[in-house]
Order: sequence, then structure tokens, then C-alpha cells
Amino acid sequence: MVSNRVQVIVQSSKFHRVALFVFAALLYSKSMSHDFILSWDDHVYVIYNIYIRAITTDNIYAILSTPFIGNYLPLHILSYMFDYALWGLNPSGYHVINVFLHAVGAVLVYDVVSRISGGRFIALFVAAVFVAHPINVEAVSWISQRKTLLSAVFFFGSLLAYFRWRRDSKKLWYGLALLFSVLSVFSKTSTVILPVIFIGYEILIVREKPIKWIAFLPFVIVSLAGTGGTVLSGIRGTAIADNTFTSEYLFSLVYPTMIPVYGKYFLLLIAPVNLSAFYDTTIYRSFYNPVILLSLSTYLYLSVMIIRFGGNEFRFWVLWSVVCFLPSANIIPIQIYYADRFMYLSMIGFYACIAIAARDVIRWSTKKLNMNVNTTITFVVSIMILVALVGLTYERIDVWRNELSLWSDTAQKSPDIYNVRMNYGTALKRAKRYKAALKQYENAAKLRSTPEVIWEIRTLREIVDDSLRTK
Repeated sequence: MVSNRVQVIVQSSKFHRVALFVFAALLYSKSMSHDFILSWDDHVYVIYNIYIRAITTDNIYAILSTPFIGNYLPLHILSYMFDYALWGLNPSGYHVINVFLHAVGAVLVYDVVSRISGGRFIALFVAAVFVAHPINVEAVSWISQRKTLLSAVFFFGSLLAYFRWRRDSKKLWYGLALLFSVLSVFSKTSTVILPVIFIGYEILIVREKPIKWIAFLPFVIVSLAGTGGTVLSGIRGTAIADNTFTSEYLFSLVYPTMIPVYGKYFLLLIAPVNLSAFYDTTIYRSFYNPVILLSLSTYLYLSVMIIRFGGNEFRFWVLWSVVCFLPSANIIPIQIYYADRFMYLSMIGFYACIAIAARDVIRWSTKKLNMNVNTTITFVVSIMILVALVGLTYERIDVWRNELSLWSDTAQKSPDIYNVRMNYGTALKRAKRYKAALKQYENAAKLRSTPEVIWEIRTLREIVDDSLRTK
């Protein structure tokens, strides 16, 4: 009797939500003692940001009207204003909020997946992987990626409100879906793809005709406004280079280079080892390179197989994975070829596809081959996957402990990137390890000789020489 009651509780949605939240909080608990990454965006968004120092109408207006680092993401910056009001410049508080948002996001992922795919096991597995996958460490452990977490929470909220509106047609839910979409886009513009997810849901999951196309119009307007604001602020700032939209830059550099990168993301999701804050990227300048042709052929083959053999549910999650990745796919170049944080939403669709494929294979083997796959085996395999991911994530969280640990790790994995050497040198200089800092700046100068690095080398040589003379 008691065991049956426990089983009912363990299998309930409420228990799953609580378990996911606690799982996320425990896994990332040690990141709450981490420092700011002063040499990478945290100094602009938080440390030296005068607009977050007090909750005033002037500061709020400034945040709503000012792009930061070439990005117009006002809600992201406003969140730091409330952080500062609570704990000043104590980084622990900022990390607590990031972990909280990731935990809330995991619960919402569970609700979204269960609403679309029905089965609680699939939803629980996907949400647990969302919590535990090391590719998400960058988004959670880096304070400046609050925008990724915040926008995701609003993104999931908009989806759930939309699903509720489709069920009972109450205008309140439609209004909430639209409100959450606005909040999401102005936290981080990568969620401008939300209307495409809605349309895919209607076509592939709901499949009711006629589709009320007019219902998507307000969401499309929000997405266009967010995209336009980001592009304009990026052009005025540093996020989008002057030569970004020339055919030579796009078709003889960015697009050929990105083709194999899409496959690398696929590998990182399956085998998330050697993750890095920056990745050395092989540059390609022609679509006729054998690597590019092989990559394109592989993508074409997979597309044909999905269209021909995939069910509508599977196709929807493929659509989700691809569409959520598009804003970071360098269609509009963003000067970063690939980064872990770009997969925060996309990986949900990828692992939903894996879970659905596994479910369908089990059903097929049971029906066609009379092979009864025990649920215990499925459970054990899932736990083994999660344990492996947790181990990798726990190790990866340590890398983000402070700027020295981050850039030391990144310089080992991606030694030929100028910004990595510069940031590592800056971190070492801040720690008063001048000889080591000088070496990093000299390495940076070998990659790219800029006035900034030349000045740093001269300054540090004087400091090192003075210390030697003093001795």
C-alpha cells in the first residue's frame, strides 16, 4: 500500500518538477561561489555599469535607450539593476539568480515537452539532460549570459501560454503568450524564431485546418522589431563589422566556414568533451572544398531521411533544433563562428529527437520482433547517460571559477586565438603575475600585432625590468 503510494508520487508531474529544480540547484551549487569574469563582458554589464547602481527613472530610461556591447537587450541589463540592489557587487548573488533561472527553465522544458510529446518519461529525460549537459555550463556559470537564461524562461512561458490559449481560447492566455514573447526577445534576440515554432506546432502537432495565420502576426511584428533593433545596434557598435554584408565576406569566408561547424555542434551534443570558451575554427573560402561538399551531402541526406521516414512529432523537434539554432548560425555574421551558449535552446530539440527515436525503436522491436524491452533497461541506460553528463558538467563548472581558471583552460584548448591570449594576459596582469602576463601578450602579438597588445607588452616589460632591478 505504502509502496504503491510512493510509486504514484514518484510518477507524478509535480514530483518531476520539484526533482528537476532541486537537481539543477544542487548540480550548479558550487558555481554560486564563483567570481566575475572581469576580462569578458562582466565588467561592462555589471562592474563598471553606472546605470545599475540605483533603481531610478533616469537609469531605467538609460538602459531602455542604450545598447551595450553592440546589443540592445534592455531586460537583461535591468535584471542586474535588481541584483545590485540586493547584493551590490557580490558575484555570488548574481550566480544564484543564474542558477535559479536555469532550474526554472528546466521545469518549463519539462512542461513544454510533455505538452508536445505526451509521455512524461520523454519530458523528464529531455529536461534532465537540459539540466545536466555540459554544453549549458557556459550559459549558467557566466554572469553575462543572464540574457540566455532570462530569454529562455520567457520563451518557454510564451509557448505554454500559447498552448493554453489553443486549448481554451481565452484571450488572457494569448495576451500572456504575446507579453512573454516581447520579454524574451528583449532579453536576447535569438528567440525571434518563436513564431516559426508556433507555426510548426500548428502544422505538425495540432494539424487542424484552417490555420489561423492572423494569430501569428503580432508575434512576427515583435520578432521583426527585435531583429531590426539588434542589427542596427550591432552596426553602430562592434557586434557587426562594416564589411558584414558584402558578397565576398559572406560567400568567400563566413558561409563556407560555417558549413562544417554545424556538424561540430552535432558532435558536441553527443560527445561534450574538450569544451572551450573559444574554439579554433578552420577557415574555408570556397564551397568546392571536399570538406564542405561532404558536409553538405551529409546534411542533404539527413534531411531526405527525416522528411521520408520521420513522423510529424520527430519532424517538429528537428524543426525546433534547427530553427532555434538559426539566429546563431551566422546567416547574419556575428564575428563568432560557434560557442556553447548558442545551443541552449537547440539542444532540447536534439535530445527530444533521440528520446522519440528510442521510444519508436522499442515499440517497433516489441511489435515486429516480439522483443519485450524492459522499462528497467531503459531507465538504467537513461541514468547512465545522465551520470556521464553530470560528471562532465561538474568538472566544467570548475573551469568557470574565475577568469584565471577560464583563460588557462581556453588557452590550452584554443591557443591560436588572439582574444584568448589577450584575455588570459589581462587576467594574469590583474593577479600581478607580470611575467606570465607578458608571455601571453607576446603570444597574442604573434597572432595579431595591434596597438593594444604592443602597449601592454611595453608596459609589462617596464614593470618586469623594474622588479628585476629592485631585486
